[in-house]
Amino acid sequence: MNGGPFIVFEGGDGAGKTEQAARLFNELKLRGYPVHGEKPEREPHDAAIRKQLLNGVSSPLEELRLFLLDRELHVTQVIRPAINAGKIVICDRFSPSTFAYQHFGRGMDLDTIRHGDTQARRGTWPDIIFLLDGNPAVFRQRLAERGEKLTAFEMLGLEFHQRVRSGFLAQVDPESLVWHVINAEQEKDTVFESVLRSTLQHPFFKPESITNV
Repeated sequence: MNGGPFIVFEGGDGAGKTEQAARLFNELKLRGYPVHGEKPEREPHDAAIRKQLLNGVSSPLEELRLFLLDRELHVTQVIRPAINAGKIVICDRFSPSTFAYQHFGRGMDLDTIRHGDTQARRGTWPDIIFLLDGNPAVFRQRLAERGEKLTAFEMLGLEFHQRVRSGFLAQVDPESLVWHVINAEQEKDTVFESVLRSTLQHPFFKPESITNV
């Protein structure tokens, strides 16, 4: 293999992406695999851009511009160098979120998003995408139970989040070995069992493929 696998967790707000990404990160570290960093990557990656986006910006176009700027920086400065060094990169959100939120959710032009995203990610695409799918109403209840301050995206209505869910599902290629759709309304341990099983089926985790553990 030319580098470590790039593993991305996708899904709506409250789907459990961050927790499942952390669990996979810790499990692979525990097993001795060469995982990049001290914790999973996430997008938005840049702290200043992330704060600006999660607090809300002036327009959908500005929102898209910031997401794509952040992705370009993230890919060139972190993701690509780590993969080239043979590391496993685990990331909470990537390009599929941009299409789901900005096109399906916001209604922005698909060609504009596709062109900008292609430039930003510079040929980088996940080897594994876990789509944690479920009813946005269930996920909203989870967010309410946390008692945390909601982000600008989390405060958007259920209709918006239904469109986002449809947007994620519309991107799934049933013939692709990259996409793995998991029912995120299940118990967390059940979700993680599916995540770990699918991860370890990737060719990188075959003993003869690992040279730097």
